[in-house]
Amino acid sequence: MSTNDKVKKASKITTISSAIVLAAFIACAGFTAFSVNNITAVVEDNIIANKNGVPTAWSNLEQLDSLESETSAIVSNGYVEYTTSLKNSDPHQILTLTHISSFISEANNVGFVPLTEESLEYTYDPSVADSWIPVSISSPDSDGTGFKLDSTIYLGGANSSTDTVYFRYNVSPSEEGSVSDKISFVTETDLGDANITTNTSSVEYNKATFLTNSENAAAAENNTEPATESDSSYAKPLGAFSNTPSSSVISASTFGAINIPKDTFNTSVIIIASALGVITVVMIIYIIIRKKKSHAKTKKSA
Repeated sequence: MSTNDKVKKASKITTISSAIVLAAFIACAGFTAFSVNNITAVVEDNIIANKNGVPTAWSNLEQLDSLESETSAIVSNGYVEYTTSLKNSDPHQILTLTHISSFISEANNVGFVPLTEESLEYTYDPSVADSWIPVSISSPDSDGTGFKLDSTIYLGGANSSTDTVYFRYNVSPSEEGSVSDKISFVTETDLGDANITTNTSSVEYNKATFLTNSENAAAAENNTEPATESDSSYAKPLGAFSNTPSSSVISASTFGAINIPKDTFNTSVIIIASALGVITVVMIIYIIIRKKKSHAKTKKSA
């Protein structure tokens, strides 16, 4: 084969290689964009709070006028004790409670509280110390399976012994300062209609002053005004309380976690790595062919 033929052959191979490199680059860019979009979609699906601190799946639910909710927050033993109630004021309406969520906002940290049966308890009478019952509840999620009670809780008509249900849980904020908690309840009527009830509480969290609430706790037991009601680290209690909640303390570091399924993440990484591998191999071949072409031209010139 003459030198001229070799040059032509090398030029043809170079053209083909260039086309392959371009195709590989486009494919790599496409695969990468697909993988990034896929991961982004998964992350967005797991962003479960709308801008109001209510689970997205509940954003279209309407309020029920006969339901009202209140929350007290007391800083004690270095954490915040939350007790919240849901009351039915309709004597002719029986309801079932199906979901509960708690969305905490701090200065530099926000997210849903991962409530579990180790941290969440309920009762119809908070004045009875041993009446609190653990609540089994699913973890936060973006659809109807999130925040769901394993067993629904009965809410009787107004003026009955079960017209008000109380819940309690403890949270350890990550820093001192103002801590806001938005609690949401989903209930169903006997016709299966779902409704939402929310309330928001705010407390000033200060580790150094939590012991000052001992007088307030005593006042709460007697259902009287707290000794330091003006203290921003204390919120007026919901009537009579039992002893300090026995449930575990939830750390703020567990708020708002987004879980990306391993299968989705691994598949995306494999696709990107494969695309980069292909384009790298093609680029190496292209460089070798270019060098051969350059060498052939040099020989021809000589």
